[in-house]
Amino acid sequence: MERTMVKICAEGEFVSLRTYSRKYGRSGQFFLWRKELDELGTKGKLLGSDGYSYARLYLHKSQEGEEILKVEITWLHSSGNELIGRLERLSLVYQDFLCCVEESALAGGKICRRLSLPECHRPVIEFNSRHNLKKVARIKGMRRKLGKFLDRHFRWPDAVRIQIVDDSCVPYSFFFREERLNGNGICGGIILHGQEDLKKACYGMHT
Repeated sequence: MERTMVKICAEGEFVSLRTYSRKYGRSGQFFLWRKELDELGTKGKLLGSDGYSYARLYLHKSQEGEEILKVEITWLHSSGNELIGRLERLSLVYQDFLCCVEESALAGGKICRRLSLPECHRPVIEFNSRHNLKKVARIKGMRRKLGKFLDRHFRWPDAVRIQIVDDSCVPYSFFFREERLNGNGICGGIILHGQEDLKKACYGMHT
């Protein structure tokens, strides 16, 4: 089962993450505030942003009772009028991750490398959005809502890739198309409902 190489660097007030996998190749570098990362153990979750890209980190108990750090990084970049990117998921043993951060900090920012834990099959999720994703990325609460939606859905065993583009009619919403090895699969909408109050709004899937 494919795993991801994670490079962790702690220097000064920041901790940076960089990933490499056969599926995605080499990623960009994502920076997190050290003080926010230190609160992860008590809060159990963290949402950070770096330019257009953002990351969601949260703690999860394995069946053996071990604390696992789940990391979801949405790598985004602007290409003309479009916002293009992908969602990358990986897991690390939380205590091992903390040791890496401490080891790197004590060594003056030396890179510490770890392989992610084996993951269950998830399709590649790719964004190709002109407007709506930029609007979502600018609002912390909206980023969290979209991240949770993507985490709950698309766990389809036959799916290879999920292509996501803007919904041209509904703000903050998207159209998706599933790609399978034998051709196209399900398509539909990721629609934000209850937009009269964005704090209470939620995403729903329409097929």
